[in-house]
Amino acid sequence: MSPMDGQWQEWSTWSDCSVTCANGTQQRTRQCSAAAHGGSECRANGQWNPWGPWSGCSKSCDGGWQRRARVCQGAATTGHQCDGSGEEVRKCSDQRCPAPYEICPEDYAVSMVWRRTPSGELAFNRCPPNATGDGMSQVTKNLLDLTQRRSFYAGDLLSSVEILRNVTETFRRANYEPSSDDVQNFFQIISNLLEEENKEKWVDAQQIYPGAVELMQVIEEFIHIVGLGMKDFHNAYLMTGNLVASIQRLPAVSVMTDINFPMKGRKGMVDWARNSEDKVVIPRGLFVSPSAGDMDGSPVFILGTVLYKTLGLMLPSPKNDSWGAWSSRGCRTVLTDASHTKCLCDRVSTFAILAQQPREMAMQYSGVPSVTLIVGCGLSCLALITLAVIYAVLWRYIRSERSIILINFCLSIICSNILILVGQTQTHNAGVCTMTTAFLHFFFLASFCWVLTEAWQSYMAVTGKVRTRLIRKRFLCLGWGLPALVVAVSMGFTKAKGYGTPQ
Repeated sequence: MSPMDGQWQEWSTWSDCSVTCANGTQQRTRQCSAAAHGGSECRANGQWNPWGPWSGCSKSCDGGWQRRARVCQGAATTGHQCDGSGEEVRKCSDQRCPAPYEICPEDYAVSMVWRRTPSGELAFNRCPPNATGDGMSQVTKNLLDLTQRRSFYAGDLLSSVEILRNVTETFRRANYEPSSDDVQNFFQIISNLLEEENKEKWVDAQQIYPGAVELMQVIEEFIHIVGLGMKDFHNAYLMTGNLVASIQRLPAVSVMTDINFPMKGRKGMVDWARNSEDKVVIPRGLFVSPSAGDMDGSPVFILGTVLYKTLGLMLPSPKNDSWGAWSSRGCRTVLTDASHTKCLCDRVSTFAILAQQPREMAMQYSGVPSVTLIVGCGLSCLALITLAVIYAVLWRYIRSERSIILINFCLSIICSNILILVGQTQTHNAGVCTMTTAFLHFFFLASFCWVLTEAWQSYMAVTGKVRTRLIRKRFLCLGWGLPALVVAVSMGFTKAKGYGTPQ
């Protein structure tokens, strides 16, 4: 007889729930038919339960391990176990552990404890109950202290702009009116960020993030928040080293004349703004509302105007399209000349006059001296050579110290003129050009020194002092030795830089 294995029967129906509420259980069963002639009993293979969560990493840095497990459930005594492993292991926290000097120590600031934090990570704290009022005031004071230290990196500028953004957002969400000290500190921080010494940092920052665009938006939003908290006809005038700002809340019917900014005669106005010829004129016609005939129905304007001293150092290049581009929409040039540009705009925004620096005139080297140069140097050399020949013919009659000085002076001028003409044809040879420039320097100095020597000789002749051979040698040292020493020291210290041109 052939063996017959046991077979599972159909499942029974589910039993009634063990309770009527609060998570009871139900059961159902099935039977295994008996095996015959040596057959196998029914087998129940196991099934894996879902994986459990990963455990915590064994290390916080320099490589650790995590594990998770799962349970094989439902395998009968004679059934098969679940396939695969019941445990998994993976690596975690592969980042390098920071050195002690790369960890910010625990600190207590702004009424909060800040835990030790590795460099590059952010530390978070729940804001204290007074965060909107006194808390934001303390934030601006601390940031003001930091910016006054004048030791910035590009990332510090961007971080400062982000802090100002968060302060502004907090004021807006909480409907909190900044105090006069908060407003003054806010604009003083911006003035510190715009110091001339931060120019290169702003250039680097623009490669990372459009910090200038962000700062302009923050200033506009903060002015709006300050203006909303003002009463009608009130204004705030803020003057710092790098900007002058005005915030006004004006009903339209109260504007009787054009508004000029800045008010250069205002008490306490900074000198650079008082002496600047830049100004903004807001026509009265912009505030006229035909529908508003009385004060109660008149619209109210929040007018914020800012004049920057060093705005150009933080603005992106007009050719930089990565963070947007300048637009001339809404503005037109009314008048422009060598010193002034007058623009007329029909909308409110952040404006700048983009000026292009004149290109440097590149000198064209033809390799041949000009006719004027040849004639001038030629006549000078001809006259000097003629004078030298006359002195040589009459030397036995006119030999004297004064004649020797004059001959040397003529020689230095003749050599200078010859080098000027020769140098014009050697502009493409860097070595020859450098040597020609050095000798020109030498002979020009020699000309002045021989004039000085003649003055020395004349003084000795007038005073009647005896002139010895030693004195004559000193004449030669002053006429030729001093220029040689000056040129040698100059070339040694500058390594011949400046002797010659790139062309």
